[in-house]
Amino acid sequence: AIALLDALETIRQENTRASSPLEGALNLNQLAVSGHSMGGGGAQLAAVSDPTIQAVVALCPWLGVPTVPADINHPVPVLILSAELDAVAPPVFHADVHYSYTPETTEKLLFEITNAGHQVANSPSGGQNNVGQIALSWLKRYLLDEICYCPLLLDAPPTASNYTTNIVCATCPSDLNG
Repeated sequence: AIALLDALETIRQENTRASSPLEGALNLNQLAVSGHSMGGGGAQLAAVSDPTIQAVVALCPWLGVPTVPADINHPVPVLILSAELDAVAPPVFHADVHYSYTPETTEKLLFEITNAGHQVANSPSGGQNNVGQIALSWLKRYLLDEICYCPLLLDAPPTASNYTTNIVCATCPSDLNG
């Protein structure tokens, strides 16, 4: 969490630092964090510390023990990608706990990939490309506020052994030109 928060601060400073190649080029209202394993747990903790983050993507997240619901109480929409056969961070002890401890008032989605191990979410091709499709749709919806991506998050992909969400989608305009 500390490293992710430090990275966000670096980005914020580069946006205002004279002679930075990023000076004035970044939208600081559209920041997300992501991490794998302990970094996935760190991404959730970063959202607790900085609720201005727009989206979290936790990849096969790991949690230290003991963890209590207050540890991951935040309003930031969170996507949790997990692996059914993860021996490092078994979903029942980690990803499922992430989902259940994240408040019901926080938009959240848990996508567990069937017959997969701890590294499945480290590539967009994981879960027969469903990892990339879901993660991209999540970021388009919550980071860029493109509501038309929301319906893509409602149907469980065929590679899901568990697909749980509390999100509700607004109607997507079919014709933006009227």
